[in-house]
Amino acid sequence: MGNSDGRAGSDGRAGSDGRAGSDGRAGSDGRAGSDGRALTAPETWPQYIRRISGGLTQAQIAERIGIGRLSVCNWLLGKTQPKAETVISVARAFGRSPVEALVAASYLGTEEIGAPIDIQVSLEDVLGDLLAAEVHRRLVRLETLAGATT
Repeated sequence: MGNSDGRAGSDGRAGSDGRAGSDGRAGSDGRAGSDGRALTAPETWPQYIRRISGGLTQAQIAERIGIGRLSVCNWLLGKTQPKAETVISVARAFGRSPVEALVAASYLGTEEIGAPIDIQVSLEDVLGDLLAAEVHRRLVRLETLAGATT
């Protein structure tokens, strides 16, 4: 196991600060979360990657996500932060909630998680879409009828 001071142990696994060991494996911080219980403190992006990857190597994580190993290495070291689109891709690659990943990457705050999502569509937009669909349907019907009579 890794040491709590962050130095890799004899097995090369990372310590609690998330630095990868000499074998390139992502460490595990042992946090809860997969059982649905709320985390007591916000999880950092490196901690999140370690938790969801389940001990995969940096190369294996990178391959699964479809990015370079160096990007994963930099994430685990806390040197870089992925774009929001990449965060969502990571979550989906590991079968996790994109919202959970966006919180870990600090794109969303924990206070925003339970907020209701209000999507407003104007009546004009809906009516315009319905009208366009009806016009299209009628034109197709006319073309079909015209083709049948010639």
